[in-house]
Amino acid sequence: ERGTAKAEEFLKKYFGTLGTDKKDIAFNLCMAYILEEKGEGIAAIEYLAKTAHADIDIKGWIKRLYIRIYYNAGEFEAGLDSVSAFKIFARDKKEINSLARENYLAFAKIMEKMFKIKCSPEKYSSAEVEVLLNEVETNNYIGRKWQLEKLQERKSLIK
Repeated sequence: ERGTAKAEEFLKKYFGTLGTDKKDIAFNLCMAYILEEKGEGIAAIEYLAKTAHADIDIKGWIKRLYIRIYYNAGEFEAGLDSVSAFKIFARDKKEINSLARENYLAFAKIMEKMFKIKCSPEKYSSAEVEVLLNEVETNNYIGRKWQLEKLQERKSLIK
C-alpha cells in the first residue's frame, strides 16, 4: 500500500483521537508524506520544517523522509549529507533500541549506494543494481518497499 493511502487513512481514523500535543506532529508528518509521494518535495519539506519532533521515532521518520525527498529531487549532495547525518543519529542516540538502530543503518547503507548509482549511473551495471535489490529484499525495515521500487526503476534505466 502506498504511503499516501496510509497517511490519509491515519488522518481519517486517528486524528480526532490524538492529544493536542500530537495533532500538529501527526498532521505535518502525514501531509509531508502525501506531498512527497505526489512529487511535491518542496511543499513536503515545508511541513517537515513545522514538525515539532521531540519523540525519537518521529525524528527517525522525518530524517528518512528528507532522504527520500532529496533522492527524488536528484539533490545528491544534500541527500548524501542527510544519509551521513542519519547514520550518526542511528549510532549515537541511546534511546534507539538495537533493532531500530540496525534497521536505520541498513536503510542508510542502501540509500548511500542508491544516491551514488543515481548520480553516476554510467559507473554501474544492472547486475550491480540487482545485487542491491537482493540485499534490500532480505531486510524488513521501514522504507524497504520504496527502495525496491526506486531500484527497479534505476535498473530499467541502466544498460
